[in-house]
Amino acid sequence: MALTEHGSPYADVLEAVCLTLPGPSPADRAAALHLARSGPPTETGGLLPFPTLRPQAAEEYRR
Repeated sequence: MALTEHGSPYADVLEAVCLTLPGPSPADRAAALHLARSGPPTETGGLLPFPTLRPQAAEEYRR
């Protein structure tokens, strides 16, 4: 939004990149600020079947 407001030649490039990303874009500055303050989404899938290494197990792995 700021690039467009300032007439940057990169605004169109960034808009094209954003169009390839999943999910909706924020509609206005307030929505963009809320999205930035809420942080990235939390990963909730894909790693559950794998055990986490205990610190001592990780140290043994490095040897």
